[in-house]
Amino acid sequence: MMYAGLTKVIAINSYQKNKMFSEYYFDSPTQITGGNGEGKTSLLRLIPFFYGATGTQIVRKSNVNKPFVEWYLPHSNSYIVFEYITARGQVAHVICYRNLSTKGGIVYLFVKGQFEQSVLIKQDSEEKPYAIGCTKLVAELAANGLDYESRITSVKEYREIIQNINAGNLSNQYLSYSLCSGRHDVRHIEKITATLIQGEFNMADTKELFLNILEQGNNTLEFGVDANRIEQWCDDYSGLTAFLDKKDAFIEAIANNQQIAYLTTQLANALTIIREASENLDESRKKTDLMRADFLENSDRQIGRLAKLMKKSSIKKLDRIPFNALLKVLILK
Repeated sequence: MMYAGLTKVIAINSYQKNKMFSEYYFDSPTQITGGNGEGKTSLLRLIPFFYGATGTQIVRKSNVNKPFVEWYLPHSNSYIVFEYITARGQVAHVICYRNLSTKGGIVYLFVKGQFEQSVLIKQDSEEKPYAIGCTKLVAELAANGLDYESRITSVKEYREIIQNINAGNLSNQYLSYSLCSGRHDVRHIEKITATLIQGEFNMADTKELFLNILEQGNNTLEFGVDANRIEQWCDDYSGLTAFLDKKDAFIEAIANNQQIAYLTTQLANALTIIREASENLDESRKKTDLMRADFLENSDRQIGRLAKLMKKSSIKKLDRIPFNALLKVLILK
């Protein structure tokens, strides 16, 4: 089953320097990698733009010092294309390009079916790719047999189409391009996605989100209040803030625990070595005791032999006999 939502983002001659064509898929979990300044954040900020955020909202909290049009659509042949699944399960895409004669400087053009690269990218006589100018876009769509609608020059009108806001007032030709059908809508989804992509969803961002919603004059906005859930949220928030206050100490404790674990392992290894050395020493001591006992036993026997020899000897002055000669006599005996 195909669910409504963004599936692909295409940037043509856009914010990436020296790169004519870039294509990114969002129909499944996507990992975006790259070095600093290679356009990862600029790509992600296009997601709320697809849902109807204004160019000002996109670049206001970024490090881009240019207006949206000058950054994302710097040339007359620059395009941002969003391919997506509609509420009716059909594939469609919207082509965005610059037109400074309009209020927002951006034109939105809804087209049925999948995006075809050959519509916007051509080759010159040297077979080098180039993007056609926006003035030739409609003619190319018609030449390729693609169904397209009248161009939209207001972000408010585009937002109402994509989010299915005030569906009863929408022209029938645009209803098939919405992400919702019937009386359902995804109102304010561009603000939610923009807030999430900022990297932090804190209390200040939440307040700003509600204020932006209220500024649109939505008098039917209702809030359901559950005292238990609010109390739980407060407890969770208090617990989170308390943890964040102790974050550095917690990180230090983890580091200390790792150091303790390392030292404990080293100590266990040292104890093993000491135990083995102690066992070897004990064995050596036992051998030494046995050798000592043998030595004493042999010594006693030798002394006994010497005593017997002295009694039997006819030598009157035994003490004058050299010790080496006496030892030889004992050994021979």
